[in-house]
Amino acid sequence: MNDPRLEQTALLLSGAQAGDPGAAEELFRRYLPRVRRIVAARMGSRLAELVELDDILQETFLDACRSPSGWRGCTLGSFYNWLARSVENNIADQWRRARAAKRGSMRVRHFADLGATTHREAAFAGGGETPSRVLGNRELDARLERALLLLRDEFREVVILRILCEMSFEEIAAELQASEPTVRQWLSRALRQMRMTLGDSPHIPGERAGGAGALRPENVDDG
Repeated sequence: MNDPRLEQTALLLSGAQAGDPGAAEELFRRYLPRVRRIVAARMGSRLAELVELDDILQETFLDACRSPSGWRGCTLGSFYNWLARSVENNIADQWRRARAAKRGSMRVRHFADLGATTHREAAFAGGGETPSRVLGNRELDARLERALLLLRDEFREVVILRILCEMSFEEIAAELQASEPTVRQWLSRALRQMRMTLGDSPHIPGERAGGAGALRPENVDDG
């Protein structure tokens, strides 16, 4: 474990498991905003209309940090991805329960294929465009979210895993069961399509030494 951040995370997880509220609070502070952005990038921020997103996010995050046995990775990228997947699974479960309870209601919207066509359509349904800006700490920029949701599923996922989760190409290839050259090609094509959709140079903030990282293929390396 050579990454100091990973070592600190492991210590905080141990503290949270032992019932230390300060450790859990610090984990929230460090990772909750990023995990929320990952979930929104995959599922669309409009999912908040269907479920109590913040409640699910916080409860799942706390449960996962107290019982991290499901995390089998050894990098921060895999940690981000594991937390986000835990949240997404609970969101889907709650939505299915809510749908069953309200079956027949006109307010219930079909949500069967999370992150796919339904959300691409929903992303543009709101109309209007917000100014392109750097992705904030709390929410996805509206235009950036639409650009992500318009991507093919594998393109969107490689952008999320590489830039938001900060996973290596080797990790992403294993996660997506694809070769590294294929993953690199998907990322390049995804970023090119996003620039065409946005008409400018979108940015996503990272926690790398260089600060916010531009969504440009030439700026996304395997470091």
